[in-house]
Amino acid sequence: MTDPSKIDLTPSPLRRILWSLVMIALIAGTGYVLWWAYQLKQKAVLDEEEVAVVERHPPASEAKSPDQTPQEETTGEEGADEFVARADTSVEFSPPPAAIEASDAWLRNELAKVNRNPRFNQWLAETNDLLRKAVLLASEVSQGKVPRKAFAFWAPEDPFRARETGDGQYVIDPASYHRYDLLAAAVEAFDMELLWRLYQLAEPLVDQVYAEFAPPGSRFEDTLLKAAEHLLQTPQPRGEIRLVKPSVMYKFADPKLEALSPAQKQLLRMGPVNATIVKHQLGLLRGLLLAGSENRSG
Repeated sequence: MTDPSKIDLTPSPLRRILWSLVMIALIAGTGYVLWWAYQLKQKAVLDEEEVAVVERHPPASEAKSPDQTPQEETTGEEGADEFVARADTSVEFSPPPAAIEASDAWLRNELAKVNRNPRFNQWLAETNDLLRKAVLLASEVSQGKVPRKAFAFWAPEDPFRARETGDGQYVIDPASYHRYDLLAAAVEAFDMELLWRLYQLAEPLVDQVYAEFAPPGSRFEDTLLKAAEHLLQTPQPRGEIRLVKPSVMYKFADPKLEALSPAQKQLLRMGPVNATIVKHQLGLLRGLLLAGSENRSG
């Protein structure tokens, strides 16, 4: 008779494998049940939230006031291109005069519809020869220049400020950027699509002015596009902009920034926020110019 104390109770390798498989199956099954219950709970919560959102927002037909008109649906392709020119018939422009000499009064009236910024309209009221100044601005900037004398009205009143860093270099004081806040606000106030419509009306007058000093065969639109693209290529460094002062005037410590054109340096001195505003408007202008050129060639 076998002695019970000597019976080998150690499980065989096969039995170990079977028990392991059973335990894994039990754990997996329990986990699935718990996961499934959690998903049902989450779905119920989401359904409740969706119902609450729908209740908070009435249908468009109920929320629309009597004086509102239905908006046209836009496709994904149309919304993807922010530079597409769209017809705006909500503002009417009066016909341009035949003579350049009579253009100032007409431009003051029509530009006030395009830009309602008080500072800009003050400049309009105090400025003569508006068409020539606009053409001059585009022409000078396209060459990397800054027509300071013609636009002295926009020159900042406070002096440029720099802060010494203690290592023989300087950085632009952020307070200096705010000197250009009024200019950036005036640029931002332009409705670029309305400005494009107004330009198309004034184009014969603009071409007359441009022909006074432009090379034969050149087009003002090409010059305007070149000016916009030149400023759009201005880099925007991250962080503080370092300067050196070898003499009376400050210079950019970075040789790449110092090699920029005067127009691009001027945009840098406006600060990152103001420069972004200007670049956004220039991007819209560039898109309108390119779209207009394609429409004419097509």
